[in-house]
Amino acid sequence: MGFDISGTKPEGEPGSYFRNNGNLWLPLWSYICQNCKFLTDEEIDRGYSNSYEWIDEASALRIADRLDERLATGEVTEYEIYFNRVKDTVPDKTCHLCEGGGKWLDAAFKAAWARAENLTEAECENCPQCNGTGKLRPFERFFTENVQEFAIFCRASGGFYIG
Repeated sequence: MGFDISGTKPEGEPGSYFRNNGNLWLPLWSYICQNCKFLTDEEIDRGYSNSYEWIDEASALRIADRLDERLATGEVTEYEIYFNRVKDTVPDKTCHLCEGGGKWLDAAFKAAWARAENLTEAECENCPQCNGTGKLRPFERFFTENVQEFAIFCRASGGFYIG
């Protein structure tokens, strides 16, 4: 699932559009919520979904200011290191595609995959998502560069919708 964030009154290209997949947006939004206590509970909750939550221009500028402050002090980079260290200790998740069994559950989907990949069905025995292990490492990522890009977007967006 992706998150498309659209500026409401963009000042040029940086403020018109920002996109993250869920694995990038959810940790970024969590960080913003931890550091921007002025956001309402509704804004916080709806920011975790594609519900077209509107963040007004004043709040967008406050988010940009707060992120720029944290970037300037190095706190964002420290958080990135912390986040990745903690993430590495989180147990693997059960693969949603094969439900942990490591094998295809849907024969028609398996056949379509084999055709698309130009393989025999025997060569596609294992689940392609987890490579037959039934487990997946958590995909969530937090990058300082993503925070920098979002701060630039916020400053130039004129407010934004999360959708």
